[in-house]
Amino acid sequence: MKRIPSLISILLFMAILVVPSLVWGIRLLSGKETNEATIEAEENREPTEWPKKFSSNLPSEIEAYYNDRVPFRSLMLRLYSSWDGSTEGFYRDRLQPVLVAMSGRKADTEYTSLVDLYNDKEIIPGQNEKKEQPKPVQPKSKEYVEIDRKEPTCFDAGYVTYAKKDGSDEYTEELPALGHEYVDAGVFEPTYLKYGYHLYRCERCGWEHKAEFTEKLIDDSFFPENISNGRVIVGRYNWLFYTGDNSRDYFTGANVMSVETMRARLSQMQELQDICEAQGKTIVFVVWPNKEQVYPEYMPTYQIENSVKREPAFAQFVAENSNVKFIYPVEELTKGKVLADTYYPYDTHWNNWGSYIGTMAVYQALGYPVGDYQDIQIAEIPCYSRGLVATGMLKGEDFVEDCDYQVVYRPGVGTLWTDGEKDLSGGFTDMYRSEALEPLYDKKLVIIGDSFRVSMLPYLEKDFKFVSASGRKHMDWAAQDIKEADIIIMSAVERYDNEMFAKLEELKMYLTQ
Repeated sequence: MKRIPSLISILLFMAILVVPSLVWGIRLLSGKETNEATIEAEENREPTEWPKKFSSNLPSEIEAYYNDRVPFRSLMLRLYSSWDGSTEGFYRDRLQPVLVAMSGRKADTEYTSLVDLYNDKEIIPGQNEKKEQPKPVQPKSKEYVEIDRKEPTCFDAGYVTYAKKDGSDEYTEELPALGHEYVDAGVFEPTYLKYGYHLYRCERCGWEHKAEFTEKLIDDSFFPENISNGRVIVGRYNWLFYTGDNSRDYFTGANVMSVETMRARLSQMQELQDICEAQGKTIVFVVWPNKEQVYPEYMPTYQIENSVKREPAFAQFVAENSNVKFIYPVEELTKGKVLADTYYPYDTHWNNWGSYIGTMAVYQALGYPVGDYQDIQIAEIPCYSRGLVATGMLKGEDFVEDCDYQVVYRPGVGTLWTDGEKDLSGGFTDMYRSEALEPLYDKKLVIIGDSFRVSMLPYLEKDFKFVSASGRKHMDWAAQDIKEADIIIMSAVERYDNEMFAKLEELKMYLTQ
């Protein structure tokens, strides 16, 4: 299907390449060429000189010299990008849907039902969640009087302490937790972006519970690929996806590893696991799914080349040939999106809810208990994670359905100290350390990875005695922490899996020095 603006775009781009250079050449011949006129005032620098000697940076130096002297070239490039984005948007929103409808094509995609995973628990409004009502607590005899009491809540047990009047004896009786008493809070119908559900709310504490889910609506029409600024896929309902780092090959299954490659990578992981076990350490290897693997329903209509894609194929290979702890939690993150979205619609990253689910997947691999997703209280909060809007040079006013979720996890529990920043949207450091005040696990944990690790820190730093989080490029900053660690998590988002495996030799060096 040919795009109407394509020819105009090509002609404009050719003009940008040729016209500035032509004008510059005429000015040179006329003797009117000046350096100062071609440097933007705000740069506040001297124009780049012609390179005086050969070096490895010669091509870049020549390009800088050219860019500083060719008039209005950068201005034309900015105008071109703006025009190209506008025409792409007009074509995508106005013309393309008409042409697709006329073609009668359909998407060839199947979607798995998820709601049955949550619809096995019946909620009866007005009935206490705990079927057996606790019996009233009474003192043993008239000789005893109540001296202390803590009332139970929906979540926590309370107690009553009795003592003899003369103080010669004392004992405590537990008051069981009350459980929730739900009332009907309304039915929410499904849309193309949200699952439907019945909401119940505890009239005692306000705790909300979603149940009786219904599948969200699925658009199965043919949806062509739309790429903005060469880097961002504009999907259904304006969900945005990144095209860099061969992301589409991961999605279509075009880059499944050969058996030889999988065997070599497994050998590396096995060797590291053996080293760690000999030192009393535990190591977990994690690849976080690219966003499109969790939200294929919003992607363009692509031909899937392999039904078992790169990471699932590797995870299966590892499970069948070793006991190495390797996880790819695409099923967990997909299941979690029924309750709330796990990734940002306009960014590549997972949100707070997604990072919670990813963290719990690691806990499961470590053998730690993990609660039911439905028992976690989450609340929608404002968010402005729109990195792909800027990358795709798209209009911000067209992308306003973004949000995040506040996850209530061990409220009131904090840290003794922290060193570094962990704000994914406001800036984070490549090295972060913390010590917990009330850890669940008296362990030293080191996590090495990319930006996805940052969103896990609010959970990890509450649960582990000591946490060290390092970017892969600066793993040397965590060298001593690695030597002293009880648990090591080596992680990467899917499109960077090669980078993670490339760092395994360095990790081995720190462990064996």
